[in-house]
Amino acid sequence: LFCDGFTSAFEEKVVAAYNPSTLQLMLYTNSYAAASTLTLSALSGEVLLAGSFFSKHSQCVWDVLMYALAGSVGQLFIFSTIREFGALVCSTATTLRKFLNVVWSVFWFGHHIAAVQAIGAVMVFAGLALDIHDRYSSAATGAL
Repeated sequence: LFCDGFTSAFEEKVVAAYNPSTLQLMLYTNSYAAASTLTLSALSGEVLLAGSFFSKHSQCVWDVLMYALAGSVGQLFIFSTIREFGALVCSTATTLRKFLNVVWSVFWFGHHIAAVQAIGAVMVFAGLALDIHDRYSSAATGAL
C-alpha cells in the first residue's frame, strides 16, 4: 500500500513537471520496474529458477504472456486516470475496486471473514464515503 500511494503521487508530480503521455508514463515506469526486478532476481538466483521452470513447463509461457497483456491494459487505465484526474482519484478508485473484490469474494464464494476483518472493511468503506463526501461538498462550495 505504501508503494501504491508513493507511486501515484510521484507520477502525478512527473506529469505536472514534464507532461509525458500516458504511454510514456507506462514505458518509463515499467522499464524501471523491469530493470530493478531483473537485477534483483539475477542477484538472488531467481532468474535461473524461473528459466528452469519455464523450460520444464513451456505451456505456462502463454498464460504468463496473457496475464502480462491483461496487466498492461489495466495499467493504461491507471496511468490515464492519474494523468487526467490525479493521484487521489486513482487511489480512491483502486481502493474501491479492491474493497468491492473482497466483498464480492465473500458473497460469491462464501468465504468467511473474521470480526476484525469485517471491522477493517467497514473502516475502508467509511473512509471512502467520507472522502467522496468531502470532495463533493468542497466542489459544491467552490473550495477545491
